[in-house]
Amino acid sequence: MISSKLLEDLTKRIMNALPKDLAILKKDFDTTVKSCLKSSLEKFDLVSREEFDIQARALQRAQEKLFTLKERVEELEKKSNGAHQ
Repeated sequence: MISSKLLEDLTKRIMNALPKDLAILKKDFDTTVKSCLKSSLEKFDLVSREEFDIQARALQRAQEKLFTLKERVEELEKKSNGAHQ
């Protein structure tokens, strides 16, 4: 979900880039720009930084666990091969 702060910042940047003559239409334009930005950005299926960081930490833990399990399997295979010889 797009944060309202990001939406506000993008809208503000667009509004600041417009010629000053359009200040009269600012309120209507501001509302329209926010609406267009929100619907366009939601199509990208973006996640917040917080959600991304949570998933990155979960992935890191999973990778560490996988590495540990891989080492353990290799250890057990060595023991198993040594017992069969």
